[in-house]
Amino acid sequence: HFTYGHRHKNALEQPLNAINRDINLLVRCIMDRPDDDNYQKRLRNPIIEMKKDNFALPIAFRSKEYAQARKQELQILISKDEMMYGRADYYTGNNLYNATTMITHPAANATSALFVT
Repeated sequence: HFTYGHRHKNALEQPLNAINRDINLLVRCIMDRPDDDNYQKRLRNPIIEMKKDNFALPIAFRSKEYAQARKQELQILISKDEMMYGRADYYTGNNLYNATTMITHPAANATSALFVT
């Protein structure tokens, strides 16, 4: 997001989940964090919702083992990012990110049980 897509000039300085509301939802979902106060909400039963819309689940995600392995991989990547840039759990996507009021786990102090060196 620093140079591609919808450019975000502070993308290399702030928490991943504070870049925009879509990425915030992705981070909350992957990290199993609640989205009750979030601007956008994840689907509670995505498989059922996709079937209702006649959406074919990608072949790779039909394997529970693959889906779980991919989720764990993303959890590790996000945990590493949070160690470097912090976490902004107060960012809900309803307002612009504010580093002084929305940061909950500052960089280098951000904790995650999933962090792996």
